[in-house]
Amino acid sequence: QQVVAKQRNKDLPPPPRKVIAYSNEEMEGCPVLFFSGFRNEEMMATYEILAYEIYQETGGLSPACAKAVPNSMEKPLRQVVEEISNDHAEAMALEQRQSEAQAQAQEQS
Repeated sequence: QQVVAKQRNKDLPPPPRKVIAYSNEEMEGCPVLFFSGFRNEEMMATYEILAYEIYQETGGLSPACAKAVPNSMEKPLRQVVEEISNDHAEAMALEQRQSEAQAQAQEQS
């Protein structure tokens, strides 16, 4: 399965590097991908394929991604989804700020 995912990954063009900052309200509709039993390499290869498809189908949404870990197994699913969504929103906001700072630096040079 890992070989298939890596092969398919090479065949797909990368999704556009468009950063979208989410508000808390928008994050409620953000797709969350859960992985269990995957090695990190397999998870990332699979995520890249699914993220590309989700990006294309939703017009630009970047899905959040999480791997099942023992600390989360005892938490209610709603809490886990909220934590993942909040972490994803923070990461997207940081990426947005970095992207804007790079664009400003390029304009000034």
